[in-house]
Amino acid sequence: MQKVENGNIFVASYVTREIEVGGQKINFVRMKDYVLSNTIGIEQRDNVAVATKERTFLDRIYISKDYHFDHSLIINN
Repeated sequence: MQKVENGNIFVASYVTREIEVGGQKINFVRMKDYVLSNTIGIEQRDNVAVATKERTFLDRIYISKDYHFDHSLIINN
């Protein structure tokens, strides 16, 4: 799951879908099974799988080849 500056939440999923819950937009983005099932860069927090900053960055590049990052240096922090 990735929350971006405009408030949208992106979730890696087996389907593409957009929903809104309590005014919060959640975008489910379809990814291939071999990417979804790869646990490198995924941490378990309170029984929820959460991607590290590095994994989120790589997944976003995988999904959107032309995606623009305003602050890509923040990953090194």
